[in-house]
Parts: sequence; C-alpha cells; structure tokens
Amino acid sequence: MQPRILIAATSWIDNEYTLALFKLWYRVFKTLNKDEDFILIDACSPFDPRQHLPEGVEVFRWDENVGAISRGGKDGSGRSACKAIEIAIERGYDYVAIYETDSIFVRPIRPIFEKMQRSGVKVASPGLAKPYDFLEWSIWFLDIKYAKDTKFVERYDWEHTPAWPLVEMRLEAMFKDDLFILPFRGIRNEHNHTNVANIAQVWPYFLPDWMTHVNDLNLYVRWLDLLRITPE
Repeated sequence: MQPRILIAATSWIDNEYTLALFKLWYRVFKTLNKDEDFILIDACSPFDPRQHLPEGVEVFRWDENVGAISRGGKDGSGRSACKAIEIAIERGYDYVAIYETDSIFVRPIRPIFEKMQRSGVKVASPGLAKPYDFLEWSIWFLDIKYAKDTKFVERYDWEHTPAWPLVEMRLEAMFKDDLFILPFRGIRNEHNHTNVANIAQVWPYFLPDWMTHVNDLNLYVRWLDLLRITPE
C-alpha cells in the first residue's frame, strides 16, 4: 500500500540572498517531487514567501517570529517542525518529511519512505558529523504513528527548549535506537570550505546528496549542473 506523505518545509527569509535561495529550493523540490502533498510553514519572514510561490501552494504563516535558541530566543525551528507534525497527524498522513529551505536535498522523497515502510524505520535523517549525527531540523523523515505513540510534540516542548544540550543532541536522546542515519552524504558549509573554484578538489569522487549553510548561490547552481538537475 502506497504511504500517504506530507512534505513540509520551514522557512525564514530575511534578505535578498535567502529569498533567492528559497526560490531555487522550491524549484529543485518540485522538479524532484512533482506530485507530493506540500505545505510551507513560514516564521513570519520579512520577505513573505507567499509572494514568490505559484498560486495554490499551501502556506501556514506564523503571526510572529520567536527567533532561535542560539540567538537568545525560543526554538523557532522546533515550533515549525512540531506544527508540521501536528498538521500531518490531523490530516491522517502516514509520514512527514521536514526540510528547512536553506538545505537543498537532491533525492526524491517517496522512495525513502517506501524503504522506511518496508524496513520498519520510524525516523531517519542524513548523517552529519561528530559529536552528533542527526542533521537537526534541516532534513528528516518521520513515521506519524510513531510520533503519536511517543507523544513527540509534547515531549519536545519547543517553547521550553534549553540552549544546551544542542537540538541535535536532544533529538538523538529522544529517538535513541529508533533513529536511522541514511547513507546520504552532504556538506554543511558555513565556514565556506567549499566554493565554485575548488569543487574538483573537494568532490573528486562523489557529489553530495544535500548541502546547507552555503553562502554562495553559484555553488548550488554549479552542483546542480554537475548532477544534471535542471530545476523547472
């Protein structure tokens, strides 16, 4: 039986670069996942994403932005992820995929969930690097029955999330052995160690399945070109 899947993206678009990245993210997403149900959950971005999406795309938009733990606010990403799970529960989906729109993932989603269904995996994410494995809220996949049975939203309690331990560490502790690390490789590039000029040296034998925290849109474009992915 084909699983019912909701793909939910969370966004915070605060400048021209993050707006350009959001537009590219959406085009890549739709190219790879043409027929999947989709909702965008926006944290009251200064640049309203509704003005840059095709008519009919569903958007849930918070009335205010609560910020981020790392900047002295609350867990805004956690709030949006929990809302995505609540919507998936209310609408009777079997699975939810959660993205942040500053993370581009170049695999179609449905085959991942079909494998999770066959193997009984409850929650999965691409791996990151030590000291933690989980890719925070950026890209992850969740069985909705499991979320209900474990009362994930209530236990996560985004409004009272402490700054330490890190979100990744808290989530790993919550999921324990139920967390499956997917064999997808990627790059978190906030230190700009990868750029258009050194691609051949950084990626001599493979191209990543995901990239996040990239400050140069040209790197995304070159990466997609090497993968022969032409966003619609």
